[in-house]
Amino acid sequence: MLEVPRDFRPFSEAIEAEAIPRDHRIPQVEPFDGTQDPSQHLTDLRAQMLICGGSMEVRCKLFMGTLKKAALDWFSGLPDRSITDFDVFSRMFMAQFAANKKKPPITSDLFDLKQQREESLKDFLQRFNEVALRIASLDERMAVIAFQKGLRSGAFDIALERANCQMMSEVRAFALSHIKTEENQIIKRAAENHETGGSNKEGNKHLRPRSDWSKRRDRYNVKEGNYRQADHGGRSRAEWTRSNEEEKFTPLIVPRRQILHDVNSASLFRFPAATERQLGPFKTDWCEFHRTHGHSTENCFVLGRQIERLIKEGHLKKFIAGKQEEGPSDRRRGPTSAARKRYSRSVLSVSGWVGPTRSPITFSDADFEGVSPHEDDPIVVSTIVMGYNVKRVLVDQGSSTDIMFWEAFIGMRIPTDRLMPYVGTLVGFAGDQVTARGYADLETTFGQGDHMKTITVRYLVVNAQSSYSMLLGRPTLNKLGAVISTPHLKVKYPLPSGRVGVLCVDQEVARKCYEDCLRARRQLYVTQVDREVQSIELDPRMTHFDSRPAPAEDVKDISLAEGKTVKIGVSLGKEDEEGLLTVLKSNMSAFA
Repeated sequence: MLEVPRDFRPFSEAIEAEAIPRDHRIPQVEPFDGTQDPSQHLTDLRAQMLICGGSMEVRCKLFMGTLKKAALDWFSGLPDRSITDFDVFSRMFMAQFAANKKKPPITSDLFDLKQQREESLKDFLQRFNEVALRIASLDERMAVIAFQKGLRSGAFDIALERANCQMMSEVRAFALSHIKTEENQIIKRAAENHETGGSNKEGNKHLRPRSDWSKRRDRYNVKEGNYRQADHGGRSRAEWTRSNEEEKFTPLIVPRRQILHDVNSASLFRFPAATERQLGPFKTDWCEFHRTHGHSTENCFVLGRQIERLIKEGHLKKFIAGKQEEGPSDRRRGPTSAARKRYSRSVLSVSGWVGPTRSPITFSDADFEGVSPHEDDPIVVSTIVMGYNVKRVLVDQGSSTDIMFWEAFIGMRIPTDRLMPYVGTLVGFAGDQVTARGYADLETTFGQGDHMKTITVRYLVVNAQSSYSMLLGRPTLNKLGAVISTPHLKVKYPLPSGRVGVLCVDQEVARKCYEDCLRARRQLYVTQVDREVQSIELDPRMTHFDSRPAPAEDVKDISLAEGKTVKIGVSLGKEDEEGLLTVLKSNMSAFA
């Protein structure tokens, strides 16, 4: 015999008695089968209810009509008369399907959004806005940074950096004209291709299309020990790039990429249209001017010719070797002797200088909350640099510069051409010197949530051993307006809103870094290393490392006889001291 399903009556008698009017509008909501997000389904249903109207009893019946499959099976299994109103129905529904609820995005998720190779600015902005609108407490400044980080390099990326937008509304307004220009260019190129029957090759006639290069195969010459590619037409990489010298370009003091991204020079360039083709034989090289693979930015002939044209027109004087004007770029090499003397005189003189007005920053017993008892734990915090959450950041008020270690620089995948040349060395506590690889200006965010503050920090990048990722010195602390309390293990700084931001120390990470420092130092003390090892002492507690036992308290010298003295503790009582001296004098040969 077939089993007849039982009647289910989860609704109360009042809801069952209420009839749906004939002319009542049925809500247009996608049926819920138990696999979708229950919160989104309930939000869509409530929005439709505001349009359709109806009593509470009618809403309950319409809600039931949106369920199917597993969700309807759940509803049919509810106890009789268990649903008394719409709110009860909603709570039971959310509790049953809570596992399907999607985790709401947070601000840091925006850094995962990247503009695809063929994605237009309009499509990327729309996709970015869809995620940003779902974030409950969106940090506008962080959203702007994430949007800039996700953009492809090109004319709009450079123009947006020059605009210095602070809010996403400013970014959207700024992007409208570029979106319109981009769409007009697409229509124009399509019309030109239709008329000529092919693509415009005026700017790229010296390069071969990707299809030609991909047909060839790489070969390795074992005898000569160098990499030969048939793609080069039998020429080596040096021969391929020799045209730069044959063109006799004006010598420059910075890489071409820096000139291309200079905020005052970017508008002078005529950027070619983006292409999918590989423009050149080198598949791994990337040109930021053409925005494609095949050759590097430094070996781009078209870019070199445009730079040469601009130099002849009187532009780019500060980038010409031997003709650069004195400006901010010259001061990067460090203070001159005259500048140091002026500073010394200004320190010794009395003046009526008035400092900037800032919000008062104080520390109280309430700031001890969450702080474990410690013995001089270092100030180690976490920051966000270039969209990466960087831990093991040591705050050192004794450092006159901000340092990023090479491992952290590589780990964040920052292009090495972002490094600007730096002439000088760093001197540690013990007088040891470390040569810097260069410096980079990177946007750094401190704090979380409402306590976020973003500033641009100039990091000196060094290749040295350290258990820390970065070191923040006085320049950043002054720019941030930070006040540090080592007993409370907190860093406080003023926010643009007038409030005070708080950055807490992660004691577990701080102690782990300190232990790593001690372990590395002990290894260097015990093991004799043949090669030169560069290290930077970042913790004052490690400046004088001594493996010998040390007194537990202060001591004083006591004379037992002429020319013979011993040291005893200063905390001994008078009677104990006299008794100890009697023993020492009777055994003078053993103790002195």
